[in-house]
Amino acid sequence: MKRIIIYLIFFTLTITGFAHPVHITVTNIEPNTQKGVFEVSCKIFSDDLEKAVLFYTGVHINITQNKPVNNINELLHQYITSKFSIIINDKNIPPQKIKLVNYFMVNDATWIYLEFPITNKIKTLSIQNDLLNHLYPDMTNLVIINWGNKQQGFTFTKHQTKVQVQ
Repeated sequence: MKRIIIYLIFFTLTITGFAHPVHITVTNIEPNTQKGVFEVSCKIFSDDLEKAVLFYTGVHINITQNKPVNNINELLHQYITSKFSIIINDKNIPPQKIKLVNYFMVNDATWIYLEFPITNKIKTLSIQNDLLNHLYPDMTNLVIINWGNKQQGFTFTKHQTKVQVQ
């Protein structure tokens, strides 16, 4: 947990610089039992996100120039759901069940908000996070999940892309 806090502090301090010396994303996952969904928020450096979507889809989304393409929601959804997934009771949540709620930029980062329905009683929960690994060998993806009355943090790298939540 101490390692995650250090990463988060470093991420926050570098977010206002022109170039960022680390390649990192931060994702929060939290169930909203009143709405019957898991809420997911991903914070990604905007220039990295733009490169990743271009590499994956072949479309330049122009997010860093504040002139996003018309189908940016579809492209962001397509990229995120191809590289990040939740597995409940050994079944992947299909991309069509994941809703891109919104996205917005703050300084040099883009926040992407997603949600997907909570299915039947959850016996097992796994997370797979491969965001930006195809671009940067030093990529670190941090995931914080609130589940089962506790908060857990996980670090994902190019060589560690999947964890089982206990």
